[in-house]
Amino acid sequence: MSAEFSFTTAGDHIVNWSVFSPDGAVDSNLSGSIQIPVQPSQVISIEIESVEIADEGIDIAWAVDLSEGRERLVILDFGVIQDSLGQSMGTAIPNRALMLVCGGIGSGKSIIGQRMSFGMTANDVRVSLFTTELTTRGWLEQVSSLGYYMDKRIDEGSFHLISSFGVIAEPAEEEVTILDILESPASKEAEVVIIDRASELMPEEMSGKELLRLLRKFTSEGRTLILTIDPDEMDGDALRDMKNSAEIVLDMMTAVVGGQMVRTVGVTRFLRAAGPVTERIGWKVMPEMGFIVDITAVA
Repeated sequence: MSAEFSFTTAGDHIVNWSVFSPDGAVDSNLSGSIQIPVQPSQVISIEIESVEIADEGIDIAWAVDLSEGRERLVILDFGVIQDSLGQSMGTAIPNRALMLVCGGIGSGKSIIGQRMSFGMTANDVRVSLFTTELTTRGWLEQVSSLGYYMDKRIDEGSFHLISSFGVIAEPAEEEVTILDILESPASKEAEVVIIDRASELMPEEMSGKELLRLLRKFTSEGRTLILTIDPDEMDGDALRDMKNSAEIVLDMMTAVVGGQMVRTVGVTRFLRAAGPVTERIGWKVMPEMGFIVDITAVA
């Protein structure tokens, strides 16, 4: 026979006991008390002693201290803090999808592409990214400052980076359009192609309907295409047709609230989602941590 007790305070606790028999077969004097000493709760303290930037990540030295008391096994589970973007956006980007990320200058379109590249290659997805805004060296330095170390993934072949400026802002020999990018070997070999900023590369002498047909042909071959778009650079009718056809449309929004800039991703459209989708996602950028979902930014 056993009994369990739970005490919420430290110190000596008196527990009274007695044995009772309904038929009187047990002596009623079988009773007594027992003193149970309860020690103060032990406290685990964790201290980060140093943080250093390494070639491919961050080295953190930390110490754990268990306050005085009985010896016990302590299991600590630690890992990388995720920004929960995937959980907010349907868990996964569907295959063969057309995704548009729309916003003006400084709205955060590029960091969405950078975050997607980092996350997808971490899950063994082959990604090709074309940038019109930075050199390849500048792009790698930019994402490294956010904690997205992509150099190794280029060496491993899971990530292909192309810039309209080359490595050190070399002048392009000829004008490149989005159609040239889609026909390139890097795009053909990728599972996901990201073009930042695609609105700058739209062919001038092509109707929006014909352009959309070619984009859809590209995705139908088993690839997902992510385009960042500045609406001011595109014909309104062509952009409307693309939004109506795309599986995913994100609108990057900014507002000043209480004297502070608040950034929000509006999920205007999300088809074939594998999980719940949050319509408004507040976010911010932090050095060495990158894109951070900010729950305080959504009203």
